[in-house]
Amino acid sequence: MMNGRAELSADQEQRLLECHAALTRLADECEVPAVLTAVRMAATELQVAVEGQGLD
Repeated sequence: MMNGRAELSADQEQRLLECHAALTRLADECEVPAVLTAVRMAATELQVAVEGQGLD
């Protein structure tokens, strides 16, 4: 864990947002319960990280 505040590059921000969108699409389409749960958890964790960086 790091102390202080590191900033994401514009490329990193874009990639995170794209990953979140891909996870959301996968959750909408997935019918396998264990995979759906994992995808939803990953999307939630990513959303928390994105919000913590002040991104939309």
